[in-house]
Amino acid sequence: MALICVAADKGSPGVTTTALCLGAAWPRAAVVAELDPAGGDLLYRTVGEDGGPLDPELGLLSLVAAARHRIPPGEVLAHCHRLHGGLPVLAGIQAPSQANALAGSWPRLGELLAQVPGTDVLADCGRLDAGAYDTTMGVLPHAAVLLLVARVEVDQVAHLRDRIAELARGDRPVPPIAVVLIAEDRQQQRNAAAEVTRLLRGWDLPAAVVGVLPVDPLAAAYLSGRLRGNAAGSALDRAAVGLADRIVDGFLLRPQATERPPRRAAVMTG
Repeated sequence: MALICVAADKGSPGVTTTALCLGAAWPRAAVVAELDPAGGDLLYRTVGEDGGPLDPELGLLSLVAAARHRIPPGEVLAHCHRLHGGLPVLAGIQAPSQANALAGSWPRLGELLAQVPGTDVLADCGRLDAGAYDTTMGVLPHAAVLLLVARVEVDQVAHLRDRIAELARGDRPVPPIAVVLIAEDRQQQRNAAAEVTRLLRGWDLPAAVVGVLPVDPLAAAYLSGRLRGNAAGSALDRAAVGLADRIVDGFLLRPQATERPPRRAAVMTG
């Protein structure tokens, strides 16, 4: 149905956690795809639906190899794992050296992920390098929205401003941009969205804050697989449910009279 890219500018402050918690809370069928060219951790940290390890031969690299034969978008799901807890994921590369195998494939990958029948794809793109068009920047033209993640810190907001400005004045197509803030405490959470939106408008940038997620180390550890457990009902999970609904309502075409699918439990490790 739609591709939603999740990325950050300097470093990846909570990008993977944001993608995973949104995937678990998403109101429509969804897959979380690891597209970070620096490498991901899902294969190492998580277990499959049967409690066993994930198959390292299945994931982004196998999809890209198959896509050279012009597979239909529905074939994407055949390269996904279903984690213990029910969340479907497309496991990414494990090291930057493997990114060479993806050279030239990013635009086709974006095309496929944006057209998976009946399923939205939340892509963890890691750090967004606006000058590297043969990496995740090649996926962006196919996305319905780009979610830029930033902590509520002066340097993070400054980097956010510069990245949005660079994307806006570039000669490559980019999707609508929305900002997800990561806030430390309740006062930050209450004030951050309005304050950063005011700054973005003052800078005349085409973006606004769509939501704020709390810093929740325990829930983040459950989601990433660093600890065994379930993030359902946590402060992070509750915030993600509201954020997911706002993104779908604001940027995607939500079918009428549809029910929210069963919740996909947060990632757990074996």
